[in-house]
Amino acid sequence: MFYKGTKKENKSNSEGAAPIKECPSCGFMQHTRKVKCESCGHDFEEERIKQQKEEQQQKLYLLVRDNPINIPTDKIYAIAEERGWKEYAVLHKITEHIANYQKKYFNIVTDDYSNKIAMEELQKWCSKYSKKNNKWHREFMLRLLDTKREVK
Repeated sequence: MFYKGTKKENKSNSEGAAPIKECPSCGFMQHTRKVKCESCGHDFEEERIKQQKEEQQQKLYLLVRDNPINIPTDKIYAIAEERGWKEYAVLHKITEHIANYQKKYFNIVTDDYSNKIAMEELQKWCSKYSKKNNKWHREFMLRLLDTKREVK
């Protein structure tokens, strides 16, 4: 190391080593910043993306375990009956709860997870109001959820 133009003595006995990683395909050792293996061309970016997805799934699992979505459907149904809401107004309220949960945990809750919850709630709604859980209702529910997600 140089200090003010003169070489400064390194007081530590150990030499610094560059961070390295081993290619899973060929075993070649290289700097951790490399995106492709210099030896075989293995793409580390795919691994990074895969790892991010796994981490995202783990975060979602922990969120659902520790702080699951709580849609007060019984209360919504009771309010709807008390106030004379139409059946589809109940779906609007349910999707509002799902969208708000996703917005609150935007960096963890995925559209796929919200859609899954929406389909489960739709099944309950169809049973409650003696409706068919058909393609039209499923698409309606997903469009409704997409609309609620967009509202800030």
